[in-house]
Formats: sequence, C-alpha cells, structure tokens
Amino acid sequence: MTAGSPQKKRKTVREPGDCSDEPSHDAGASSGQEMDVDTNNGTSKANSNGHQRGKKRAANRTVSALCDTAKLSQMYEYKSNAFRMETDELLAEVKVDYQKRMGTVEKALHKLKSIIDSIPAKEPAMLADAEKEMIKKHKIVIPFPTPKPAKDIKYKFGYERPSYVNVVGSFPMKTMIKESGGNNVDFVVQMPSSLFQEKDYLNYRYFHKRAYYLACLAAGIHEANDFRCNTSFTLLNGDALRPVLLIAPSANAGEYDFTKSKCTIRVIPCISPDVFPVKKLALSKNCVRPASQLEATPNTTLPPTPTYNSSVLADTSYLYHLKLLHASSSHSAAFRDACVLGRIWLRQRGFTSDVAYGGIGNFEWSALMAYLMKTGDAMGVTVLAGGYSNYQMFKGTLQFLATRDLTKNPLVVNRISDGTPLSDAPIVMDGELGLNIFFKMSPWAYKMLRHEANLTLSALNSSTLDQFDAIFLNRVDEPYLRYDLICNIPIPPEVAVASSPDNTDMRVTFAQKLYRVFLHGLTDRVTMITLKLPEIQPWDTRKKGGGLSDQKTVTAGFFLNSEKCHRLIDHGPSAENKKEATSYRNFWGEKAELRRFKDGSILESVFWGDNKDPKTPVIHQVISYIAKRHFSPEISEGIIFIGDEYAQLLPNHQLPGAQAITKFFQPVMTGYETLVKDLRSIEDLPLIIRHITPISSALRFSTIQSPLPGLDAGVFMNAPAEVALQFESSGRWPDDLVAIQRTKIAFLIRIGQLLEESSAEGNISTRVGLENQEPGQETFNASFLDVIYHSGPTFRIRIYHEREPYLLERRSKDKSLLPHTRDLASQALTIYDRTFVKSPIHTACIAKLCHRHAFLSPTIRLVKKWFAAHLLSCHFPEELIELIVARQFVSPFPWSTPSSIMTGFLRTLEFLATWDWRVDPLVVDTSDGNSTDLDNLAAGIDIGVLKSIDIVSITEKFEALRKSDPGLNRTVLFAATNYDHSGIAWTENSPSRVVAARVTALARSAIGHAKKNGSGNVETLFAHALVDYDFVIHLDPTYLAGVRGGKSKRSKYKNIPDLQILQIGFDPASLFLQDLQRIYTTSLIFFHGSPSTPTIGALWAPHTSTVRPWKVNLTYSTVPIAGDGRNSSKNDDSDDEAQEEEPQNDKGTLVINKPAILNEIARLGGELVERIEVKR
Repeated sequence: MTAGSPQKKRKTVREPGDCSDEPSHDAGASSGQEMDVDTNNGTSKANSNGHQRGKKRAANRTVSALCDTAKLSQMYEYKSNAFRMETDELLAEVKVDYQKRMGTVEKALHKLKSIIDSIPAKEPAMLADAEKEMIKKHKIVIPFPTPKPAKDIKYKFGYERPSYVNVVGSFPMKTMIKESGGNNVDFVVQMPSSLFQEKDYLNYRYFHKRAYYLACLAAGIHEANDFRCNTSFTLLNGDALRPVLLIAPSANAGEYDFTKSKCTIRVIPCISPDVFPVKKLALSKNCVRPASQLEATPNTTLPPTPTYNSSVLADTSYLYHLKLLHASSSHSAAFRDACVLGRIWLRQRGFTSDVAYGGIGNFEWSALMAYLMKTGDAMGVTVLAGGYSNYQMFKGTLQFLATRDLTKNPLVVNRISDGTPLSDAPIVMDGELGLNIFFKMSPWAYKMLRHEANLTLSALNSSTLDQFDAIFLNRVDEPYLRYDLICNIPIPPEVAVASSPDNTDMRVTFAQKLYRVFLHGLTDRVTMITLKLPEIQPWDTRKKGGGLSDQKTVTAGFFLNSEKCHRLIDHGPSAENKKEATSYRNFWGEKAELRRFKDGSILESVFWGDNKDPKTPVIHQVISYIAKRHFSPEISEGIIFIGDEYAQLLPNHQLPGAQAITKFFQPVMTGYETLVKDLRSIEDLPLIIRHITPISSALRFSTIQSPLPGLDAGVFMNAPAEVALQFESSGRWPDDLVAIQRTKIAFLIRIGQLLEESSAEGNISTRVGLENQEPGQETFNASFLDVIYHSGPTFRIRIYHEREPYLLERRSKDKSLLPHTRDLASQALTIYDRTFVKSPIHTACIAKLCHRHAFLSPTIRLVKKWFAAHLLSCHFPEELIELIVARQFVSPFPWSTPSSIMTGFLRTLEFLATWDWRVDPLVVDTSDGNSTDLDNLAAGIDIGVLKSIDIVSITEKFEALRKSDPGLNRTVLFAATNYDHSGIAWTENSPSRVVAARVTALARSAIGHAKKNGSGNVETLFAHALVDYDFVIHLDPTYLAGVRGGKSKRSKYKNIPDLQILQIGFDPASLFLQDLQRIYTTSLIFFHGSPSTPTIGALWAPHTSTVRPWKVNLTYSTVPIAGDGRNSSKNDDSDDEAQEEEPQNDKGTLVINKPAILNEIARLGGELVERIEVKR
C-alpha cells in the first residue's frame, strides 16, 4: 500500500503499556552543576505555526549536513522529499512542549532536592538495628534485593547527605515524546564514598547498602509535610538488584502537583566511578563468591558474573554518560532528533530498557549513536558523522545493528586491553568505564533486534513503496500479529531456588533455560524464538515487594519454518559418532531411537507420528515433550498453545504443512491434468488448440471447501472449475460478434461429442450451457461446456477468441450506434478482459504463490469464510479477497512472512481495519519479484514485475480516478497489481462505499476481539449479528447448493440426464440474489455469503426513507400519503386493509411501499424463501 500525499496528516504515536523513560542515564546537561532542571532553552512549541517552522529548520539542517558530508554514499540520502517531510512532521507532533507541561515538574524537582539535602545523617548501624528503626520509626520496609543480607553480617548501614544530585535522561536532553502512559523523569542521588568499604562490590554488599540508602530517602520524603506525593518502590528497568523510589504526583500537592505533565519521578541512588576499581568489575571477573572461600579461591576458579558486575558499574556511569550525550548533541545538530526517531522505532517494536522488554531503549540507542560518532570499524573510521541528518544517523545506526554481530565482534570504545570476553550477550562498552550498555539484553532479544533492523533497512532501501507508516507509526509488537505460534508457559515456584549467582532474578534464569532447550530441541523447525517475561510490579514502601505480576507465565513466540515445522522425523547424529549420539539420547531420553533409512544410513532419530491425537500439530508435541523432559510434567501440561484454533475453523481441517495444499486439492488438479490431456488428444477439430488455462479459484487452491470427488463417490462439486480454451489463429473466424458466439457454440458441441466418444468406459458426461441471453447481450459470451468426470471433478470450458476485444472496442467507440448499445459493448469488453485476460494471469500468480508460501492457501480460505460468514461475499470478488491476503505474504513489512494461518488471517484483518481506501490504493506485486516462469510463458501468460515507474503510474491513475469521482460512486477500492495497473479489474462498481465501510468496521471489531481474548472463542469472529439489517430473508436450506446431499439413482432413460448432473453448478440462492439486485438496484442493498448460506440480509437505501413528490417512472414501489409526510412511518406497520384505503393526497407526496416490496420478494422467491424477518 502506497502512502498518501506528503501533506496528509499523520497520527501522533501513542502507545499503551510500559511508559518507562528507558534508562535513567541516557542524557545529560552541564556537569559542573549540582542540579540542572532548566528546560526553557530550545523548547519546541506545538502550535500551528510551529510545524512549518520545524520543517524549515529541519530542511536547513539537512542542507547543511549534506554540504558538510559530500562524500556520503547515496544509500544514506533521503529517499524522497515526501519521506523527509513526513519525518519532520512526525518529530513536530511527538515532541513534548516543555514550557507548557514541565513547569510544575521543575518545581517538584527543586523541592525534592531541598528535601533530600535536609535529611539528617544516620550513624552506621548493624542490620537488625537498621531494619528495626526503619520499620518502627519510619514504617519503611528496606527493599533489599535477593539474596537478602544474612543476619550475622559484620558490615554496617549508614546514611549521609548525598554528594551530588542531578536530573538525567530524556528530560534535560529534551528528547521526551508524548506517551499515552506518561514519561519518567530520572533523578540521580550520588551516595558518598565514605559509606562504602573497599570490597563492598563483592557478594551483594553494595546493593544491600544501596537499598538502605534508598529507604532513608523514602523516609525523608515521606516525612516532608510540605510535599505531598505518592511513593512506591520499583525495579530500575527490571534489574532485580537495583530498586528505585517512584514518586507519583498527588492531587493535593498544591504548587508541586505535576499531574498534568503525565510524568513520574524516579529517585535513583548511584556512586562515584572511583569507589570501586573498574578492573575488579570486568566482565570476566567473579564478584559473587562462596563465603567460606572468600579469600582463598582465586577469581579464575569461579565462573564470571558479568550481569552482576554490570549492575554495579551502571550505578557509576550516570555522570559519564551525562557528559557523553551532551557532547554528542553539541557536536551534531541532528543528534537529538535521531534519538527521538530511534526511540519511536524501538517503542513501536516493543523494545524498552526494561529486562522484560528487550533491555534496549532510548538510553542504549542514544549511547550507541554517541559511541558510533567516536569509532565503528576496525580501521577506526566513525560510523556516524556530526554533519549527518537525523535520517542518516537513524539509518546508519540500523545498518550497524543489522550487519555487525556484537556477540562475536564487540564494539569497544577507548579500548584499554584486548581481554573483552565473548558471550551470548552483545557487548557495547567504553574501555575506561568498563560498562557494557547492552548487559540487560538477552540472546533472544538481541536476535529480534537485528531481525527488526534488517527488515527496516530493506524497507528503507526499497525503491517502490513508501513504508514510513510501517516504520514509525504502526505498532509491530502485537504478539498475535508478530509470531506464528505463541505459548504461555507457567513459571514454577521452585524456580527461585535455582537462580544463578550472576542473576538472582527467577524470571531470567527460567527463561534462559527455556531458550536453551527450545533452541536445541526445535532446531530448524523455527527460525527464531523470543521470550516475554512477566513484569515486576511497583510495591508500597511499607510492604515487602518485588513479586511477579498476576501473569506468572513466560510467553514464548516462535517464527516457524513453514517447510520444516511439521516434519515427522528428526534426524540426529550417526550411530558411529558415540559422543554426539550419547548427547542426543541424553537430551531426548526415551523418545530417541536408532533408525535405518533408505539411503543406508543409520542415525539416531525422533519420530513424532505416533501421537494419540493425530490432529495435534507436530510442533506442539515437540514443545510439550521438551518441557516435560527438561522441566516437569506440570509445566508441560500447563502450556497453553495459541494459533492452531484458527486452522481448526477450516472445513475438512487436517494437519497443516507443506503437503497440505497438494492433499486438499489433489483431486481437482489431477482432474485438470486429465482434462488437458484429453482435450489435446482430440484430432477431429478444424483448429488446433493453442492454450488451455485455468481461471477458477479451485485451480489456484483458494476455495473455502476443498474440491470433492466425482459422481461415482456420491458427491459432486458445487461449482465447476472454470477453464479458458484458445484455438490457433485463423482467418476463418467470422468478423461479426454474434456469429462468433454461434461459432463458439458449435465448437463446444463438437468438443463435447468427441470427449464422450473418447471415453471408452463412459465416465465422461458433457453438456453445453447458455448464458447472457438477456436482450441486448448478444455480444456477450453466450456459451460454455461442462465436462463431468464421474470419478473426478467437473470443469466448465469457455472459448477465448483473440479478435473479440478488438471488435468490442470498435463497437464501443462507434458513434453511429446508440449510447446504450455502446455501453453494452463496453460492459462486454470489461467482462471479456476480466475473464480471458486477467483471470488466467491471476490464477497463475496465486497458484505459484501458494506453492511458495505454504500457509497462503489456508489463509485465503479462512478469510473467504470470514467474508461469507458476514454476508459480504456477494460484494467482494474472490480475486479481490485473494489479492488482499496475498499482500500480507508478498509485502509483509513491518513483519516477516507469515508461517501460520493465525498470523496470516489476523494480519489480513488488521490491514482491512487500518486501510484508508479513500486515500490509499492497494498495490500488490504477485510476481514476487520473478516474471520468468517458463510454465506461464508457455501458456502465453506474462505476469510482469512491478517497478518504481509502475508505482508512479499506478499512483497517478489512482489520483486521477479520485479526482474524476470524488464521491466514490463508481470505484471505491483501488486494487492494482503487476498485471493490472488500472486498479479496477476486480473492483469496478463493487463494493460500494457502504459495504467497504462495513468491512472496515467489522474488521476493527474482529481484530480488537482477537487481541483482547487471544485464542479464546475464536468462533465468535465468524458469528454474524443480523440485527444490523432492516430485514432478513431466510432461505430453505434444502434448496441451497452445498447442502443437497445423498447419492441419487442413475436415470434409466437416455434422454433424461441424472439429477446430480443437472444440479452441478446450479446455485439457486445466487440466482435469486442476482434477480433481487437487478430489480431493486436503487432501493435495496443485499448481503449474502457462500452458496450454502441460508440468509440474505438487506438494507433500505438511505434516499428511500425520505418523502418525495409524485412523478412518473419511479424506480421502486410507492404509496401516496397525506399532508407533509409526518405519517410516513405508518406504512411500515400498516396492514393490507389499511393500505387499500384511499389516502388524502393533498400535496401529491409519496413514500416507499415497504410491505408491498417485501411481499413481492417473497412471491419472487417462491418455495426458496422460508420467511422474511423484519428487523426495523
């Protein structure tokens, strides 16, 4: 989908959920002051003129930057002026007005500083005395991290006036953005060095003293009578070792009430960098030692504790990063805007500095950019330059993340030694500081970050579509849209005991083990695994806290390999490799077995085809078994899988997989190959058959119901599979359109005779049918041939003659003919082009995509079922629905290609819910970047590839169409493809604005329900309420196609065909609906689903509710009324006897005669109509 015009107003980015300001040390001001909370300088004003001034300033900065860096590669240039304008507008919209909103925050911060300065010092005390005083005197529970200090510890706890306080983070840097949940203002308090001993960095002693100091701060703030606020403890970005004090505004705080700012203040204790030696806290050092070996055991004999060490170092880095970011923003005018762009990009993808959300947020992004302005590659060349624009800095940072594996090639600035250890965690650090700013990132979060960076880079480098909305405006972290499979795995209570010395957070230790065993056991069944940890909720200062939220589960999201995720056998090592074979058996236990394969190899293997429930997907079996073997049966039984519920909604649901398409549609595809072979074997025809091309949804794997066997099995296809047949060119064809139709009939009769004669066993029946026999439709295609294989499917053949479009076009432009005749010729030309030109190409493209993407076919079928369930199938051609679904697979950004039915289905609903079809066209490249398919070329089908110039042409056609039809009266949806740049092949005259708006509303409701309820009650997405219609026509199910069943007896008379053969392709509901739509075109809008749907909904056209003066040739039945029309409502409920009375027609006004029209509909339907239910 292309973006709208650059002037189109963009929505402000506001996201729900976690509202932390990422880390607390992500920005800085002047370091020479004790406290700097002045935010007046450089404040952006969000008024109407501010947008224009902001764009002008950004343009000036961009020109200056490009002049200073003329050698910059073209890949860093702005993609277009439109993208730059969109970026400038986004920055202007999301930035916070500091002068308007942050004045009260500044007052509160100054007051907070004065309160902290006035807190009296406390003499050092032993643990018991310190805890007793806090609880009894101040009613504060010290937030000691786990493990809590032992009762017999010898060191003491004290409090002294802080040596330094300041505001850090986004607040002084002015990089805050508008958040629906508000922002955090980070207030750091530096603890005096005199409170700590030389080895307090060992065995949690520093963190215990830090917790006591924080409790003293909380007590002092509590006892300040002139500063009312709500206080609580929480973890700093989910770090279990570093609690902080959370200060929320109070309504009765008077001049210090900062509620309107939507901010929360976080008080963060810290220390000076010279308190502990940096080399003692290196990533390779161990700082958590057994008490009995505290002095005796060398550091090298114990495993390193990089997470613990980094938590200590993080509390020493605030002033350092304050200076670093301030210097970077002074060196680069675009640095702050690039920080905002990175912050938005991360937040839209679910990343924050919190451990539970990836461990990378605004601070990590800003610090990384600052480091990249100082270094980058092995040659010492910086990745980012000070003259870069915000877009160039943003893209350069993304490229660095995408192309450099920081786990194998760490980024170290100011390297002191070459001793940086490698680990699963990425490393970005300053050698002087010693802190790895990515220490909170887990392996799965880092892989996801690189995955998202690669996707975004591909979108930025794309020369076809503008993906600005998908990059910055759309939420990408919704699990049901992002992952192919989701599992909620319960956290066992005993996991807390199994925490490691390096990380005492039971969430993290459990998730790390989960990740390791899943990664080892699932192998190439998945391409990526991510884990979402439960959050630690803030707790009252008077209570013990730090517990999990109500959701005590780890959510695992899987990106599936669609080709391998459902395989039945896992191949292990060779039996000759004893060491690997033993390891394989230890991992899989009794499930592992030795097998001999066809190629003669003898391998350790695991077979998954012996499950008691054959409908349980293999991937579910593997995950459950791994959890049972490596954790406990309780965890395995408690796993909740989300995703397969959608697949079970499909008719004849079986196990999904790469072979499912072939299995479901094998009968009809085999029958089609037989038909082609039989047709080409016919010799007694005056012309040679050149091409036979499929044009049916059954032949492109996209029918709701899988094609059924033939007559011999007692069942038949509801609708024949349509095929186009083209003969070789010949001058013997007549030049008259009517004569051409008669010639086609003769050809079809002869082909039918020859096919029946060629069947030695008499298992082929044929019949010629007529269509378009209404007056004036003589130039339309008039005939078709049904070929019925008794042991297989049924096909409907139409003949394609290449001279017809030329004759129809000439007729449509012949001014000697009546306008009505020319219009009929234009209609015939449109139908001809759609049937014989566009449909074969579309069928070839969709069929090819279904083979390439295993889950495209079932997704199309499920989406079609959704349209049918909501009575919308009659307004949306099958081809249009298929294009909408195909877009989610060929252009999946900002996500990856779906590998499950759930993902494809919900993304389609999300697209329908957010697609602004009034201003955005739908553009789908069904070629998938390849137009050289030999089979298509042999069949005379050239699908083409969508290029940049084609996008420009399509956009121009869309804008011209909207300009010529601003009321959307003729074409509402514009769906262009690589083979149809006009955009109206499938959408001309249908659906209408009313129907399109209804689809949008239904999709919004459905996707909202799915996001809220997950896998619960997915059937309700297909439940349709009939209360929205004015009346509903209930049909007798026994007459409907797809409902009739049972094997009938063969006719014993040669001239009377079998009843089942007569019923093939006969759809009474659709024929009845066509009559209704033709008769009541201007007065009613009808809604119907699949041929087996027993209801037809109807809405009265809005103009029929008004009273109008009498005139001749009204298009609907009316009844005269008296007076000014105020009694018109009586016609809805009046009986026939009242209507027969002569009205007092003083002014000659009329109103629609609804009862008469309903009676007419019932009479027209006859036995097919069971009843008509009037809703309103």
